[in-house]
Amino acid sequence: MIAEAALRQPVDVRVETCSINDFGLPEDRPLDVSMLPDKLVAATGMALMSPAEACRRICERALAAVG
Repeated sequence: MIAEAALRQPVDVRVETCSINDFGLPEDRPLDVSMLPDKLVAATGMALMSPAEACRRICERALAAVG
């Protein structure tokens, strides 16, 4: 998503399914770190953006910062 937002064109990527354990990290990692934002949204009224929108905004700000 970052590449597409930065290049402003579709990027063809291949994603392979794997487990965190396939990376050979020295310590165990939790397999499920998913989080639901329902409580945060209910408590704050905050409007969350999609990952694609967040990537687009990050790239826009970075490009604006360099000129």
